[in-house]
Amino acid sequence: MNYFVIFLFLYLGYLAYCKMPTCFPLILITYVLLGSFMLGSISPYSIFSVFVSMIFFIKYKNAAGLIKKFPFRYMFLVFIFSLTLTNFGVSHQYRHTPTLVFNICQSAIYAYCIWFLLKKYPHQTLTSLLKISLWFGLLISLYVLYETVTKTNPLLRFLVESGYYIQSAFITEIRFGFKRAQAIFSMHTTLGGVMLFVYALLLVAYKTKFIHQNRRNVLIIFLCALSVFLTGARSCIIAVFVSSLMWLSHIKGKQIFILCMMLPVLSLFAGDYLQQIIDSISNTETVNGSNSDMRLTQLLISWSYLMHSPIWGNGIGFLYNDVVLMNLDSDLYGAESLWFGVMADQGCVGIVAYALLFISPMIYSWKRNNKSAAFFVLATFIMFSLSSIPGVNPAMIPIFTIIINMMMDKSKEAKILKV
Repeated sequence: MNYFVIFLFLYLGYLAYCKMPTCFPLILITYVLLGSFMLGSISPYSIFSVFVSMIFFIKYKNAAGLIKKFPFRYMFLVFIFSLTLTNFGVSHQYRHTPTLVFNICQSAIYAYCIWFLLKKYPHQTLTSLLKISLWFGLLISLYVLYETVTKTNPLLRFLVESGYYIQSAFITEIRFGFKRAQAIFSMHTTLGGVMLFVYALLLVAYKTKFIHQNRRNVLIIFLCALSVFLTGARSCIIAVFVSSLMWLSHIKGKQIFILCMMLPVLSLFAGDYLQQIIDSISNTETVNGSNSDMRLTQLLISWSYLMHSPIWGNGIGFLYNDVVLMNLDSDLYGAESLWFGVMADQGCVGIVAYALLFISPMIYSWKRNNKSAAFFVLATFIMFSLSSIPGVNPAMIPIFTIIINMMMDKSKEAKILKV
């Protein structure tokens, strides 16, 4: 198995050098999966992220000169500043300088690289991105269906037991009548987060006709949404509903009629399931998992750690690595909100930096007169705020927002490049 992992990243390195407009879209869609592979205690993906970032600037020597045109340059400067201040503001034992470098590469530099490639090779980059999204969404969704029907997860078990994959808990809980799906990811919420991004991207691509409006693509988009529902994660389910509102910006009478015709069918076959979801959202005591009292306790614990170092926090990854994993505060459980970790890890500067990850894309979409794109940002804000999404990087929100806005802009100009 270790030879497979080594070969995989060597191939990605070759692809990065020879076909950058194909490599970065592949990384963008599969980075959570790639980040799950391990060689001993080393994550090959972390090392690869530094390598591919260096290759990018070596290959495109003029890339650095366009930073002034990057729409999120100031936002990412604040983000990098917050990480750096946290890392070097804490005592030596809580510093994680390699993690700092990896985070910068996998957030700011990745986002800039994708933006640059979309500017330089718009057709090739976007075509690769959508093709990879369609195939990835289809394959993951089909495996989710297999997991749900059989209530087994042999592929994840094989990967974990091989010793070359991140240690993962095997989710066996039944929620809303189905086994909670996690596919090949460490948590069910991780699956929900990954598929939300893919679903939103494909939904906009379908709406703007960047992918063919045929039954195959409709089915793939539906399966991506279904996969999120089968995780049983309320935060992700709400996020799918909110992101789906991007479709309703200029809805036509015919589409309203079709939706009205579908509602009775959905009520007939999925009425009980949907009612359970609604009940669990309105009354968190009706299902297992964190309820409002538990979340309040987690907030108060995180707040107490924030007070230890309110400006720059206690260190990158402090709350999870040094508190949750060490079981120093059992009431924290998994610290089930992005903001709990941010306030304890990076203090006030981190809270500002992460808030900008959501605010800046909304302003960007509004200024480009693509107001419906703000529903995607709102959906991710809800998802990350209501639950922990291990492995899914919120710093990817700006670049997905750029891609969504690009498709909307091109659609207005009638410059469609169908996949």
